[in-house]
Amino acid sequence: MRVILFLFVLSAVRVFCLDEASRKLRIFDDLYPASNPCSYYEDTMEDVFPCGTRGYALGYGKKYCNRFRYNHDFSLLGKTWRDKTMFCLQDEINVFLQGEAGQQTCSSLKDYAFDSHPPCYTSAPVSFCELKLRDYRQVLKIIDTRDLLGKRGRRQIADVARICLNEKQRLGKMGQKTSPEIIEILERLAE
Repeated sequence: MRVILFLFVLSAVRVFCLDEASRKLRIFDDLYPASNPCSYYEDTMEDVFPCGTRGYALGYGKKYCNRFRYNHDFSLLGKTWRDKTMFCLQDEINVFLQGEAGQQTCSSLKDYAFDSHPPCYTSAPVSFCELKLRDYRQVLKIIDTRDLLGKRGRRQIADVARICLNEKQRLGKMGQKTSPEIIEILERLAE
């Protein structure tokens, strides 16, 4: 009986001692499909709203979902951000897919999806703004240059930079310091 009680207490202590990123990851493990979340783009999105290989689902969503999913060089915090972002992006697409039929086009789907990126990247529990340099490098390795520096990519960079800058300034008022170099970079990107 003592051994069982000891094991129970030990497991309870272990759960409470997990770091913040690990706890956040456990939340998304419960919400996020473990099998293949990237199949959503072909099996659900493209099936419900077909736009072909140049459409958002197959030409962008599935491609980057797979690239991010199979990149194992993210930190634990980066993996948590990646997973919650995948979940958020798909959740946002579901909102679009449930909208009024007849008013949706492949172009409006793409616009809606891209507009959902910055809020999903920067929403709780882990924001893009909180990532480490190692994770930012992984993101840059994954995204094609033409997508990163294209019109939509540049707009997303500016939107995310503005959100991060606002967050850093808000935290600064609460006493959390951010290096002036980071603030300067965010200001330039937000322009």
